[in-house]
Amino acid sequence: MSTPGAILNTVRRIDDNQTILKRKESGFKVEIKDGRNWWEGNAYKSLESSFIEIEKETSKIYNGINNLKSELKRLSSDVQRAEEEKRRKKMEMQKNGKD
Repeated sequence: MSTPGAILNTVRRIDDNQTILKRKESGFKVEIKDGRNWWEGNAYKSLESSFIEIEKETSKIYNGINNLKSELKRLSSDVQRAEEEKRRKKMEMQKNGKD
Protein backbone atom coordinates (compact mmCIF):
# COMPACT_ATOMS: atom_id res chain seq x y z
CA MET A 1 0.00 0.00 0.00
CA SER A 2 1.25 3.50 -0.77
CA THR A 3 2.05 5.86 2.02
CA PRO A 4 0.38 9.26 2.39
CA GLY A 5 3.73 10.89 1.61
CA ALA A 6 4.15 8.86 -1.59
CA ILE A 7 0.64 9.80 -2.69
CA LEU A 8 1.32 13.49 -2.03
CA ASN A 9 4.61 13.21 -3.96
CA THR A 10 2.57 11.94 -6.90
CA VAL A 11 0.30 14.98 -6.58
CA ARG A 12 3.37 17.25 -6.61
CA ARG A 13 4.75 15.55 -9.73
CA ILE A 14 1.39 15.91 -11.46
CA ASP A 15 1.29 19.57 -10.42
CA ASP A 16 4.83 20.16 -11.73
CA ASN A 17 3.96 18.59 -15.08
CA GLN A 18 0.73 20.57 -15.31
CA THR A 19 2.72 23.77 -14.74
CA ILE A 20 5.13 22.80 -17.54
CA LEU A 21 2.22 22.10 -19.89
CA LYS A 22 0.60 25.44 -19.07
CA ARG A 23 3.87 27.26 -19.79
CA LYS A 24 4.18 25.51 -23.13
CA GLU A 25 0.57 26.31 -23.94
CA SER A 26 1.22 29.98 -23.16
CA GLY A 27 4.22 29.90 -25.47
CA PHE A 28 2.13 28.41 -28.25
CA LYS A 29 -0.49 31.07 -27.70
CA VAL A 30 2.13 33.78 -28.22
CA GLU A 31 3.37 32.05 -31.35
CA ILE A 32 -0.16 31.78 -32.72
CA LYS A 33 -0.74 35.49 -32.13
CA ASP A 34 2.60 36.23 -33.78
CA GLY A 35 1.39 34.10 -36.70
CA ARG A 36 -0.61 37.09 -37.86
CA ASN A 37 2.68 38.47 -39.12
CA TRP A 38 3.23 35.49 -41.44
CA TRP A 39 -0.25 34.17 -42.21
CA GLU A 40 -3.09 36.03 -43.82
CA GLY A 41 -6.82 35.64 -44.27
CA ASN A 42 -8.30 32.18 -44.04
CA ALA A 43 -4.99 30.51 -43.30
CA TYR A 44 -4.55 32.49 -40.09
CA LYS A 45 -8.21 32.19 -39.16
CA SER A 46 -7.98 28.42 -39.56
CA LEU A 47 -4.83 28.29 -37.42
CA GLU A 48 -6.41 30.47 -34.74
CA SER A 49 -9.65 28.50 -34.81
CA SER A 50 -7.78 25.21 -34.43
CA PHE A 51 -5.85 26.56 -31.48
CA ILE A 52 -9.05 27.76 -29.80
CA GLU A 53 -10.44 24.22 -30.10
CA ILE A 54 -7.23 22.83 -28.64
CA GLU A 55 -7.52 25.28 -25.73
CA LYS A 56 -11.05 24.05 -25.04
CA GLU A 57 -9.84 20.45 -24.96
CA THR A 58 -6.83 21.23 -22.79
CA SER A 59 -9.12 23.07 -20.39
CA LYS A 60 -11.15 19.87 -20.02
CA ILE A 61 -7.94 17.95 -19.45
CA TYR A 62 -6.79 20.43 -16.79
CA ASN A 63 -10.15 20.02 -15.04
CA GLY A 64 -9.64 16.26 -15.08
CA ILE A 65 -6.11 16.67 -13.74
CA ASN A 66 -7.37 18.93 -10.96
CA ASN A 67 -10.05 16.39 -10.05
CA LEU A 68 -7.41 13.65 -10.00
CA LYS A 69 -5.20 15.72 -7.69
CA SER A 70 -8.14 16.34 -5.35
CA GLU A 71 -8.96 12.63 -5.24
CA LEU A 72 -5.33 11.74 -4.56
CA LYS A 73 -5.17 14.26 -1.71
CA ARG A 74 -8.34 12.76 -0.29
CA LEU A 75 -6.84 9.27 -0.66
CA SER A 76 -3.71 10.41 1.15
CA SER A 77 -5.83 11.66 4.05
CA ASP A 78 -7.81 8.42 4.13
CA VAL A 79 -4.64 6.34 4.18
CA GLN A 80 -3.20 8.54 6.94
CA ARG A 81 -6.35 8.07 9.04
CA ALA A 82 -6.31 4.32 8.43
CA GLU A 83 -2.67 4.09 9.49
CA GLU A 84 -3.37 6.10 12.63
CA GLU A 85 -6.37 3.91 13.46
CA LYS A 86 -4.27 0.78 12.94
CA ARG A 87 -1.57 2.13 15.29
CA ARG A 88 -4.19 3.11 17.88
CA LYS A 89 -5.78 -0.34 17.82
CA LYS A 90 -2.38 -2.01 18.08
CA MET A 91 -1.52 0.11 21.12
CA GLU A 92 -4.88 -0.70 22.71
CA MET A 93 -4.33 -4.41 22.13
CA GLN A 94 -0.86 -4.22 23.64
CA LYS A 95 -2.17 -2.23 26.58
CA ASN A 96 -5.07 -4.65 27.16
CA GLY A 97 -2.77 -7.64 26.85
CA LYS A 98 -0.47 -6.27 29.57
CA ASP A 99 -3.29 -5.53 32.04
